[in-house]
Formats: sequence, structure tokens, C-alpha cells
Amino acid sequence: MDLMVNLNATLPSAKAAATGPEFVFGKARWMVLLAAAGLACLVASCDRAPEGERIETLRGQSMGTEWSMVLVEPDALTRIRAEVQLLLRNHEQRYSTWIHSSELSRLNRTPAQTAFAASPQLMRSLYRSGLMLDATQGAFDPTCAPLVRAWGFGPGAGPVAGFDAPDEARIDHLRRHSTWDNLDINSHAGTITRLHEAVEIDLSALAKGEGVDLLADWLVEQGQRSFLIEIGGDLRAGGGAPGRQSWPVGIEHPDGSGEMLAAVALRNQALATSGTYIQQLPAGGNGEVRPSHIIDPRTGYPVGHETISVSVVADTCAEADAWATALLVIGAEDGLALASSHNLPAMFVLRDQLESQRYLVLATPMFETLTDL
Repeated sequence: MDLMVNLNATLPSAKAAATGPEFVFGKARWMVLLAAAGLACLVASCDRAPEGERIETLRGQSMGTEWSMVLVEPDALTRIRAEVQLLLRNHEQRYSTWIHSSELSRLNRTPAQTAFAASPQLMRSLYRSGLMLDATQGAFDPTCAPLVRAWGFGPGAGPVAGFDAPDEARIDHLRRHSTWDNLDINSHAGTITRLHEAVEIDLSALAKGEGVDLLADWLVEQGQRSFLIEIGGDLRAGGGAPGRQSWPVGIEHPDGSGEMLAAVALRNQALATSGTYIQQLPAGGNGEVRPSHIIDPRTGYPVGHETISVSVVADTCAEADAWATALLVIGAEDGLALASSHNLPAMFVLRDQLESQRYLVLATPMFETLTDL
């Protein structure tokens, strides 16, 4: 049976559930709260855990956001930091739509009907995207980039004050031409061909998660077995925190209060959250709130249902990242059933239709099994 509760009534107990002898919210002796992009995680803040294991935290910036890494008994921190920054710089140079010289930007500028020789990494990402598009019946579609920009988000979207909502004809044109079907992906030749000039790819719903996975895989290759990685709110845990079999992490309430909505235990798993509230910007002139940056590729319009946040746990961060975005597009009514059919631990936060300041939460049974810390 799916969980449905009044969120406002359960916040105190959800917060208490994350409290333990070592891991507590607030001003704990050796744990602090690190929040980003609607997601919060507990990270160590001292040099040595009570069990005697050395804890180190590294931080930096990449992909327009911040990254952090908690390591248990690490070696050569200077080398690790340098390698992490290099890996992320190369990753950004491949997937960023904000960097003119990135591989993805060059693909998007390649003339229609011209084959583009793609890296194995980009081919893999597009293969994953195709699987997600099929699994979600089009709710996940990286070729909706022109629609996202038409609604005032992303590179080249123009100034906030000058934003005008696209008309129906413009939306219809982009939906008909910038489509997955207008991509020719030749896995044998390793090439991608845009079949129409309007086609443009944006892998931001996947690339950040893939960046987390890239770092996690590298750490494992270096012999690091216990770690917690975060990039812009997306997380992946390796092993467990000192004295534990898992890493306890918290999901922040979407109302901006800083309160914890729920806490889950991750062991060799990833967690990602997507929310419509993250990039709602004021539209020029009329004082209204601009629609969310989450665009439904199936309609061409921003999502308009009551679901405002979705959190997903998966084996990889790329999978969690992509599913969180897709399920947010779909909404709780249909998304809960889809997540359950794929055995996905997922949590949906909805605004109460009867009282705008109240929230409801729905979770799949798989998600509930992770909340016992």
C-alpha cells in the first residue's frame, strides 16, 4: 500500500527519524547539514569519527554548481582533489550547453543531415536517454531543449525582464521538429545526425548524475570504499558512514524553510531530487510568477499539476537523476504507478489543492524500506 500522509503533521517525526547517537540534524558534534538545489545531506565535519576512522571533506565548483565529497580514511587528498576537478572539467567540456566549445554544443551546431563523430561517453548517454524516453512514453526527452529555451530557461533564453511566453504556433513548431525521431544515432559508426535544423539536445537531466557516477567509479578504482558524493544536490553513497552500514541523508522540505522532509539510508546507492520550485522566476511586467523550468516534452508547456518535488533512489545517480525529472513531468497520479512498476524507491511531494500552504507526500513501498535509519 502506498504511503500518503499530511506532510505538515509528520515533519517532526521525520526529522526525529534521522536522529541517532552519531548522526543528528542541527548543531551536532561532528555532523553538519549541507544543502543545495532542494536537497540536503549529512556530512562529517571533524577529522576523526568516534570509531577512530579519519573523515575528510573536499569541496569545489563545477557545472554551474558546487560539489562535495566525504571520504573515510582517504589517502593523498591533494591528488584526489586535483583529479576530481580534472574529471569534472572534462565531463563539463563534453555535456555543457553553456560552453560553446563543448562536444554537445558542437553537435547542436552541426548542420542538419551531417554526421557528427561522437565520443563513446556521449553515445552512451544518448543510448540511456532513448531507454528513458521509451520507459516514460516521452516524458523524458532531451530534444526538448528548444522548448525549455522558448519558456525562458537555459543558454540563449534572453533576459528575465524581456521574457514573453511562446505562442501556440511556436510551441507546435518546436514539438514537431525538435524530436527524438529527428535524430539518427548510428551506434556502429559512432555518429549522430540531426535530421532537422530545429533539433537540439540538452542532457542536463542526466549529465549531473553521470558526473557523480564518474567520480564514484573513479574512487572505487582508487580503492576507496566508503564515501558520499554530492553535486548540486544529487548524491551517491559508497559503503557506509563510520559505525554504520549505510549513509543517512536527508531530503529538504520544498517550502524553503530548511526543515527536513524525510531521511533515508543509502548504501552503494544514489539519490536525486527534481522540483518545479527550483527555478521559478518572475515574468516581466505583470508581476506573475514565471512557469517552472520543468517542461513537459509531450505538450510543450511547463508542468501544471500539483506535484512540486520528486525524489528517487537508484543504483546510479544518472538513473536517479533522469527518473526524478521524468516522474516530476508525469506527476504523482500516474508517476507513482510507473515508479512502482519499475520497483523504484520514489517520493512525491504535492501541494494540497484545498490549502496552498499545506503539502502531501506519496511514496512507493520501495522508498519506505529505506527510511528506517
